Amino acid sequence: MLLESEGGIYTDLDTRPRKPIKDWIPAHLNPFVKAIVGIEYDQLGNLNPSHGFSERISFCQWTIATTPRHPMMTRMVQKVVANLHEYAEKNGTTVYALSIADARVEEVTGPGIWTSIVWKSLSEALGGANVDYRNISGLKNPTLFGDILILPIDGFGTGQAHSGSLNDGEAKAALVEHTSSMSSRKNAWRN
Repeated sequence: MLLESEGGIYTDLDTRPRKPIKDWIPAHLNPFVKAIVGIEYDQLGNLNPSHGFSERISFCQWTIATTPRHPMMTRMVQKVVANLHEYAEKNGTTVYALSIADARVEEVTGPGIWTSIVWKSLSEALGGANVDYRNISGLKNPTLFGDILILPIDGFGTGQAHSGSLNDGEAKAALVEHTSSMSSRKNAWRN
């Protein structure tokens, strides 16, 4: 909610910077960027998603940058709040009475929901144009969709054991490295 209202950068505690924030946006795109999103998983033409992912493309939540009140973040906050109310109602309680142990965090706030919100926001940013995996899969350079900058896999997702991510620690496009080996998705990140 803070990122939605104030803007800025969110990154998990188990990430480390690979490049200064000032270098995240290519200079020629800088005046147009209002949000930055990285790819977490890219199926890259495989017939079925793997590594525990159910979609062809998944956008990472461990690092997000946005301006205040960006429509993508507003949509995410609204969806999470609605999910919390729905989850509480299903469990015969209130949102205020829920505890972390009560909620299935990934189902209520997780990467599947985030990915869905990003897809909707990309389409909206392009005036309702259909945007899907064919526009994103195999992305080699940061690409602007309206005011949302989508980074290739190594932007925020370098060092993973999938998606064509470079595992040698030398990816030139790497801006942030997620060092977690604790994923609910079996084999999604390196150990």
